[in-house]
Amino acid sequence: MSTTIGTAAPAIAHLCEPDGGRFRVGSDEAALAWCQRLAYAHYENFPVASFLLPRRMRRPTVVVYAFARTADDIGDEPWTDDVVQRRQALDFFDAIAQSPGDFPFHPIARALSVVRRNVDIPAEPLCRLVEAFRRDTQSVTMTSWNAIIDYTHHSADPVGELVLRIAGVSDPTLIQQSDAICSALQVVNFLQDLSVDLDRGRRYIPPGRRQPSLEDIEEAIVWCEQKFSLGRPLLRAPSIPLRLRLELRAIVGGGMRMLQRCKGLKGQLLTQRPRLRRSDYFWAFFS
Repeated sequence: MSTTIGTAAPAIAHLCEPDGGRFRVGSDEAALAWCQRLAYAHYENFPVASFLLPRRMRRPTVVVYAFARTADDIGDEPWTDDVVQRRQALDFFDAIAQSPGDFPFHPIARALSVVRRNVDIPAEPLCRLVEAFRRDTQSVTMTSWNAIIDYTHHSADPVGELVLRIAGVSDPTLIQQSDAICSALQVVNFLQDLSVDLDRGRRYIPPGRRQPSLEDIEEAIVWCEQKFSLGRPLLRAPSIPLRLRLELRAIVGGGMRMLQRCKGLKGQLLTQRPRLRRSDYFWAFFS
């Protein structure tokens, strides 16, 4: 069993094999450890299952992250030029979401099967994620904010819903607030990746111009600020465990810090991709 994890083409190709290829695992613990290594190896604008999260939530959260991160890379990273191959691989991840026990040697499938024994991780939100990544296999043009809302319903909102479900929270109002935060985080990511996505034929900033105007970028920034505001009551909800609220505060803070970076660059986002520094995470948590 290989312990090397990455998003290079060979790694992604192996993870598209039913037995996990060189990442094949032979035990529950090996599968869970694999997902944890993947979760902590990736750069994100937010913490993934940090020490703030209640211990009982960490394993299920890193497994969901490993599923989402890998499926996203299948649809997004240049591991193959064959669109049909990408979609077949995503069909495989759809099958993992619905019946992970059918793939006992695949690290993500096995880990998902393990955590589902004790935690409610429904297939539907995972399948919505896969559908979003399937859309990413072709050129994308968002012509309106309604199109953005539909996209984030698949690409981002399921992540927040899954985290709440792992915490045992199913209140529809709290899920709506989570959706607002996740949608904002997704569009912040669009702004951050603007220079990269335009080269890939993806126009995520409405109205989908070949080169977004300064006004388009400013409108997207305001949209994100409004969504963050709608979601902020979630961070104070008494039914959310305290440590999860702290984790969510760090996640939202990281997203808002990145939004501030994007706000400072504006038109320069067409050629520059901002990143957070270590000091930004400190600011994010205490803001």
